[in-house]
Amino acid sequence: MKQAAKGLALLAFAAASVKIAGNFGNVPVDDDVRCRLANALPSVASADSLDAEVLKGAALQRMALHSPPKLNLYCAR
Repeated sequence: MKQAAKGLALLAFAAASVKIAGNFGNVPVDDDVRCRLANALPSVASADSLDAEVLKGAALQRMALHSPPKLNLYCAR
């Protein structure tokens, strides 16, 4: 089941990255944004999170509500 959850998280991450990139035209998504997204996904995931689109939406909402981020020890600056 862990592999399924990891795959679901990767699908949600990829979908959210595409959504973010689409909001900024041809500007590439930088490492800081990817890192914030990678931190947002597990914070919104739960045992019943079985839909990548739901995870994507929740992670994007969390990023929007908590932007700009405070010091994040998991992202190199």
